[in-house]
Amino acid sequence: MRQLRGIGMILLALALVHVPRAHATLGPVEVIGSGERAMVLVPGLACDSSVWRSFAERQSERFTLHAITLAGFAGAPAPQEPGSDEGTPWLDGAVRDVAAYIRDEQLAGSIVVGHSLGGLVAYRLAIEHPDLIAGAVAIDAPPAVPIGDRRLEPEERLELVRGVLAPALRAQSNDAWLAQQRSSWMAMVGDSARGEALLETSLKTPRSVSERYALEMFKTDLRGPLEGVRVPVLAVAALPDDEPNADAIRAVWAEQLAPAERVSLRFVEDSRHFIMDDQPEALDETIGAFIAELDA
Repeated sequence: MRQLRGIGMILLALALVHVPRAHATLGPVEVIGSGERAMVLVPGLACDSSVWRSFAERQSERFTLHAITLAGFAGAPAPQEPGSDEGTPWLDGAVRDVAAYIRDEQLAGSIVVGHSLGGLVAYRLAIEHPDLIAGAVAIDAPPAVPIGDRRLEPEERLELVRGVLAPALRAQSNDAWLAQQRSSWMAMVGDSARGEALLETSLKTPRSVSERYALEMFKTDLRGPLEGVRVPVLAVAALPDDEPNADAIRAVWAEQLAPAERVSLRFVEDSRHFIMDDQPEALDETIGAFIAELDA
C-alpha cells in the first residue's frame, strides 16, 4: 500500500513537470499536465513557451498542454531567410510547423490558443486546417492589426508596410529600438516586474527576427478568410482600465469580426495585452465557457 501511495505521488508530480520536447522546425515545446484533452499554446512576438506557464499550470488537471516556442524566438534557431520581403513566409512556416506538430503528436481534435501573433497562427489553423483542431482561441489578436486610424484594404495595407513601416523600422538606431522595446513591453502588462521579465525574454530574440515577424504580422489581413471558417473560434480582446477610447476599440473589433459567423468575440476589461497575466481568472472562465459550448 505504501508503495502504491508512493507511485501515486510520483505520477502526480509528473503531471506537472515541464517536459521539453524537440521538434524539427519549432523551438522547444513544453508539455504540462495530464488531462485527457490536448491544448496547444502559441506565444506572441518574441516570446517563448514560458509566457503560458501559469495558465498551463492552472489548466493542468483538465488538459495536457503543449506550449510551443516558434522558430527564431528567445534563442531558438530562426527560419531560413527568404531573400525578399514579399509575402509572409515566416508566418506561413509557423502555421505549417504547428500543424505538423499536431499531426506528429497525434493531437487532432485539440484546442489551439494563441496570443497576439500566436493568435494569427490560431486563426489560420482554424481556416486552413479545420480537420486538425476542434476550436481556436485568439487572445488580443485582431485579424488585421490596426495601422493608423482608418480601415485599410488588403492592398493598401501591403503598400503601407512595404513603403512606410518597413523602412522606418529598419532605419531605427539600436538605442532607439531598445528604448522603444522597453516602452512597448512595459505598457503591455499591468505588473512592472512581469513587464521586465517579458522584456528580458523578448531581447533573447535577435532584432532582425523580431522585425521580420512584426512586418509579416502587420501585412496579415484575415477578415475575409475568417468569414468562411468552419470550426468555432473565440477572439478575446483586452480593454485596459485607463483606456479613454474604449468605445472605439470595441467598434474596431466588432467591425473586423462581425461578418465571421463562427467567430465569437469577448472583451476582458481592466486588462492590457497580456490578459493571461492581468486577468487570469476572467480569461480562464472565458475560455472554459467556449470549450463547454464546443462540447455541448
